[in-house]
Amino acid sequence: MKVYHGSLLKLLEESRNSMFQIDQNNVHLLLPGKISWLVEYLHDDYGYSLKESLDYIYHSTLYKKLSTADTRYWQLSPVDLYEELKREKVSI
Repeated sequence: MKVYHGSLLKLLEESRNSMFQIDQNNVHLLLPGKISWLVEYLHDDYGYSLKESLDYIYHSTLYKKLSTADTRYWQLSPVDLYEELKREKVSI
């Protein structure tokens, strides 16, 4: 079988795109990193303990959006996520 350079590149690109596709089955793998930044920001800005920070985050609308792959919130930077979190009124 002959494989030409262009077709090989196309095959590599297709496999790369499918290999790193984020969906509802694997979005949870990205959450710990995002949440750890948010915990640190809440502690630095408001003096929240680890438990208070986690309660605040897990009861937020932001967390629901972040844990749903289709919203693509997992693509946002920690700073952008934190700015959105601060706009929410969450009782802890």
